[in-house]
Amino acid sequence: MMGTKARAYLMAALDRLGVTVRAGVSVVKVLPGGVELEGGEFVAGPSSAALESRTQDSAAHAHRR
Repeated sequence: MMGTKARAYLMAALDRLGVTVRAGVSVVKVLPGGVELEGGEFVAGPSSAALESRTQDSAAHAHRR
């Protein structure tokens, strides 16, 4: 089990990346545009433009270090 501080750190990092965490939900299919959850709900993934923007932002941040 993850400690409280580690969990808070991880959740903050995932939030900065735009990741939504849903505990206790299973992914039944990974599709090109997102994922299908048990129960049939479809969760769309980010657009390719959004992914490219995040990649460029991350690369620029890493370069500044």
